[in-house]
Parts: sequence; structure tokens; C-alpha cells
Amino acid sequence: MYRMEELIPIVGKLTQRYTSLESTSVTYETANQLMGAVLYCLREAEYASDHALVSGGGTDVWEAYETGLFGVKEKVKHALLLYHALMPQFCAYGNRCLSDLFTRGMPEFFRRYDAEFEPQNTILTLDYPVLKDISGYEGIDRVYEFLSCIRLEQIFLMKMPKDAVLRQLSGYDPMYEDLAENICEIVLRDLIVHFCLKKPFAGEHPEQKDALRLQELVRDMDLSGMKELCGNVLKAIAGEYGEEEANLCSYFSKAVCDIAVRLKCAADHGTLADGIIQKDF
Repeated sequence: MYRMEELIPIVGKLTQRYTSLESTSVTYETANQLMGAVLYCLREAEYASDHALVSGGGTDVWEAYETGLFGVKEKVKHALLLYHALMPQFCAYGNRCLSDLFTRGMPEFFRRYDAEFEPQNTILTLDYPVLKDISGYEGIDRVYEFLSCIRLEQIFLMKMPKDAVLRQLSGYDPMYEDLAENICEIVLRDLIVHFCLKKPFAGEHPEQKDALRLQELVRDMDLSGMKELCGNVLKAIAGEYGEEEANLCSYFSKAVCDIAVRLKCAADHGTLADGIIQKDF
């Protein structure tokens, strides 16, 4: 979009800021870092506008960069507000991956993040897998998307009795505390099974006859029908969350499709009933 000759003067000004006006010369690695910072801010300006900024279209490149930098700093503020809003009631349900990332990693990110000279650096590896593909994001954009996912997950889990959630997680794997898996997907899978069996989530574990009944039901359905059934279950569950219904349906939509595929595959191979009982389908 922008020509190199348009970007070099901006990198030059940023270099002066970086060296506190003491030098216009930096290492090759630092120059690449600063160029990345400029490009990141220009992309941020694009995302914030109603239409893409086009070179020669009347928008000054430096002005676009400054607009983008302002947007980056504002997003840091919003992300920090979101983090502080989540923190008082945050619960990792014993999962160390999620707990360490949220309680230790996030404060470190906000302490080290450099919006001006290296906004493209995400700093954290974000090892806890959320149910939205955020791999295309970098820096504060990725962290903000991650926190937005965690917000929805916390809303989803906190409506259920904590002991029921812990029981489902430990039933899935006694060592679930050390798993780098999404805990909501584990719980959602159990919710769908309980819903289909018309069993209360916090109630007794499904009996063999119930599991066999569900296996036959799923076996008689095609995959598209199974996906539709699971999607309807998700809508019914999300309907209990009021204004967050649409957000939760959107967030869990891919996970629900994956669950439908796993249920159908297990039923077709005759292993679904045992899988429900043993919690390993």
C-alpha cells in the first residue's frame, strides 16, 4: 500500500525517538524492529478506518502512522481495563496453564509491552488454547482478542456450579490441572451429552443404558444432522445467558462442530457408549 520511500522518513523519526536524538544510526535488527512498528501502526490505522488508507489518496502517511499509534495505545488501555475487570472473579478451575498465563503472564505483558517501538511483539506465547483462531494477530491485538475470549469463557463457566465443573474436568482426566487444553470445550462436550440424555449437568453420571441409547440415536443420524443437533443444544444453553447469547454461540460454534464430528465418529465405531461412561470419547 505504501511505498518504501514514504516509510523511510517515518522510520527515521522513530529512530530519533528511539535513540533520544543522540543518533540516527541503529543496528540492522533494530531498524527492522522499527520498520515493523511503523507497519503495525499503519495497519492499526487501516482497521480503525471505515475504508483502507491508500497511498496518494489524500491521507498523509505520517498522520496515518500517528493515528495508528494512538489506536495501539488506546487498545492497551482497553485491554488493561478488561483484564482488571476479569481479575476479581477469575477462576482457572485448577488448570495451571490458564492460571499461570492469566495471573503471571498478563501482568508481565502489560509491564513490558512497548506500544511505540515494538507494538508487534506479543511477548507471551499464550499457551492456553482459546476456541477462536487468533494466530493472525500480533502484539496488543492478539492479547486483546485472547482476553476477549477469556471473558466469554468465564461468563460461560461461572453460571454453572463450580463443583460440577470441577467434577466434569476431573472425570475427563484426573490430571486435567496439567493439561494444555481448553477447559470450556471439555465442559461443553459433557453439557451436550447431558442435554441429549435429558440428564442434569450436576446430577448423576449417565448410566450404561442411557449411553447406549445416545449411541444408537447418533448412529442413525448423518453428520449434518448431528451438527444441527449440537448447534441447537448450544443455542439452548446460550439462551440462558441473556445478552451474551449471540457472542457465546459465535465463540463456541467451531468447537460444537468438532464435538459433533467426534460424537458421530465414536457412534459409528460403536465406542460412544463406553466413551461416555469413561469420559474419553
